[in-house]
Amino acid sequence: MSTPVVDLSQTTILGEIVLRAGNPTDPNARRSMKAAYERLDPIYPDTIGLSVLFHPGATVDELAREGSFRHLKLGYAMVSQLMLALAQVGYELILFVTPHPELPIPLPDHHSLAVARNGQVEPKLADEAADALLHTLTMMDNPYQTKP
Repeated sequence: MSTPVVDLSQTTILGEIVLRAGNPTDPNARRSMKAAYERLDPIYPDTIGLSVLFHPGATVDELAREGSFRHLKLGYAMVSQLMLALAQVGYELILFVTPHPELPIPLPDHHSLAVARNGQVEPKLADEAADALLHTLTMMDNPYQTKP
């Protein structure tokens, strides 16, 4: 059975928010993002992508609270912004539904953000796709930061 994906053709989804832990303006952000993209998830071995939170109707605050990340900074963007930024460099956005209820802090709204070209998910995150994502994410302080 393959991991389900979010239907991004729904116009209501375009205005929804994706949240990612970490600082998109950090000088090492591209390298970190590319490494994270390829990290395998043993629960979802048929997926690849960046760890994000997404839930239709959720606010940035609600997603940040759910995540309780240790990171000082968070990045967020609307689905439509991410789709446009990726399209401008020849890629498509894919959101795999990859909840993690088994973690110490459950993440029922966890998704894996992948990029595709011509409908095929990319096994590695190209520099131009990583840069498009990083430049689209708005940085904010993490109001719910947990201690490592």
